Amino acid sequence: MSKTVQIAIKKLQDPKGSKSEIKKMKLSAIFYLTQLGFSQYDISNMIDMKRTTVE
Repeated sequence: MSKTVQIAIKKLQDPKGSKSEIKKMKLSAIFYLTQLGFSQYDISNMIDMKRTTVE
C-alpha cells in the first residue's frame, strides 16, 4: 500500500473537515482498497466505518 493511501486512511480515522470532504475521501479510499482486493469487512475496519443496523 502506498504511503499516500496510508496517510489518507489515517486522516479518515481522525477526520477534520467538512462532511462532503470526508465522504469524498472515504469513497476514494474504498475504491482504492477494493482495487487492491481487500474485502468489504477489512475496508470498513481500516477506515473505521460503522454499519447502520436495522432493528
